[in-house]
Amino acid sequence: TREIQANVFSHPYDFDVWDELMAEDPQKLAEEGAAIERKHFKDIAELIGVVTREFVIGGYRVHIANLPYTMTSDAGHALAKGRPFAGCYWDTPDGRVFSLRSQEDGIDVSEIAKLYGGGGHKHASGFRVPFAQLEKEGLA
Repeated sequence: TREIQANVFSHPYDFDVWDELMAEDPQKLAEEGAAIERKHFKDIAELIGVVTREFVIGGYRVHIANLPYTMTSDAGHALAKGRPFAGCYWDTPDGRVFSLRSQEDGIDVSEIAKLYGGGGHKHASGFRVPFAQLEKEGLA
């Protein structure tokens, strides 16, 4: 479950640690993970209000939040509610990465991502734009 994953991934990426966690009661792991998930979604809800701005992507004016990659999937889905799509971005040494999300009734974001050399799935896709091209693409 998500809760167990949240618990496991709150520990160091170490096989010895993971072996110890495998011996734990799954119910305990899930309960501890539920608190981590609650905090994760609370943080996303608060941050969306202060780090979101509008971009024109693929001809659509969309809400895009500047968030770390660890939050982008859940934040993108939250932002996409009631919209054709939404997304998040974060900067890397190689450029700005955009992660797009849409709801079941939203558009195929893989088609939008392809416009910028990216790809993915119908409701979860992404692309990277080198910093030198951000202004040209209107994504600065």
